[in-house]
Amino acid sequence: MDVKLHPTKSFKIALGLKGAQSWPNPFCSRCKVHYGGIVIIGYTILCGLDNIALKGVLAHELAHIKKRHFAIIFLVFLPVFIPMFVYGFVSKSWLIIPILLIFIISFIIWIPVLSKISHRQEYEADAIAAEYAGGEKSMAYALEQAAKFIDRPGDTLSHPSFEKRIARLDTRRRLKEESQNNQQGK
Repeated sequence: MDVKLHPTKSFKIALGLKGAQSWPNPFCSRCKVHYGGIVIIGYTILCGLDNIALKGVLAHELAHIKKRHFAIIFLVFLPVFIPMFVYGFVSKSWLIIPILLIFIISFIIWIPVLSKISHRQEYEADAIAAEYAGGEKSMAYALEQAAKFIDRPGDTLSHPSFEKRIARLDTRRRLKEESQNNQQGK
């Protein structure tokens, strides 16, 4: 996938947070330009998915690193802090309560923007992963299998539902097939 990963700790397995409880959600972190990324995968996902689904899940996480999605979210999140600093410098007061209130209000106003960007990034990572994981059908299968281990019933601020992601992949696959059929028909 031409992804720069951390040279010594590219993949980590999260055995669990407490006792036998394991951390099911795979995710990538430390999306740094110089040091590459790290993919952390939950033990239950690692052991519970077959090779096809695991390849799709890992390709999805690597796609986040490839496209530097965390860096983009960080940059988009910066405007939330601007009103706090403006207040601090203008009032010459760094009292925690007003600054905290300004942060909360800014964050609430900015949530829809962050959510929309995050959802777009999930769809983009799915599309990129499909290219490396055997196509849209294989990636949709990977998402179906991952949904069994990840307790996310619907849309969240950071992720669209598995159903929406699978539907988008199916639409993408159909459009590709139609395009190929049209090209062959000419």
